[in-house]
Amino acid sequence: MKVLTIHENVKKVFSALCDIEVTNVRSHVVEGGNSVITEFDVTAIVKANGRTYKNTYVKFMTEQEGKIVYLRHTSILQKLSKLLLLKKSNNY
Repeated sequence: MKVLTIHENVKKVFSALCDIEVTNVRSHVVEGGNSVITEFDVTAIVKANGRTYKNTYVKFMTEQEGKIVYLRHTSILQKLSKLLLLKKSNNY
């Protein structure tokens, strides 16, 4: 998958949300000092049904000469997909 395609998919997912709030940012420097693990929580409202979306994201980044040379990102996007399909009256 091309980087632009990934960007467009992420943009599409987050355009379905409003009132996005990023909290509880935690960073942990990995031994050696050029890598960091960052965790953060995201809370938002799903525009289509008014449901609350909550998720924790984790990113692993490695820096070299002032540039990010490696980035690994994980989250639970399946949870968001389910929320987008639920009607406002459903419990999740």
